[in-house]
Amino acid sequence: KSSFITNILAVIRKIAAHKKSISILEIGSTIGENFLFLKNSAEFEDLGCDVSFVGVEVSGSMVEFSRELHRDTANVHFVHAEASDLSRFPDQTFDICISHGVSNHTEQAIRGFKELLRISRIATVSHMYVSGGDRSIGLTHAAAGYNMWIPTFDEIKRHAGAAAPML
Repeated sequence: KSSFITNILAVIRKIAAHKKSISILEIGSTIGENFLFLKNSAEFEDLGCDVSFVGVEVSGSMVEFSRELHRDTANVHFVHAEASDLSRFPDQTFDICISHGVSNHTEQAIRGFKELLRISRIATVSHMYVSGGDRSIGLTHAAAGYNMWIPTFDEIKRHAGAAAPML
């Protein structure tokens, strides 16, 4: 199990202590393998809450393949969209938004990350690789690492289900 999945599970466990259901969106979901890793982990089964998952993928054929692959899985959906334009989702739609290594495959990485933050209600976990530079903020060298905000229990209690911005 990767440290990325371990970190997501830590966030999910914190939120599950205060909510009966958790919504997750992943940018660059490909075939939903991160969801499968989460779903198949022992900790996931012991959460005691419902989890819904939305995968966002830029490849239309990947979305169709993923829909077919997960057709018998409840509360799992895949949509065709660019990371930099998630306007189909209102602000703070999802409890957790995740992205792993997607930014180096998009021309507007910073805009995509801002979209993640906009639609996230409680937490965002992103492993970003920025290469080639995003002229809008002047990044010109590669940077890698987790950009993770894990809320405290008090923050979760205060904002679980709320529409107030957390960042």
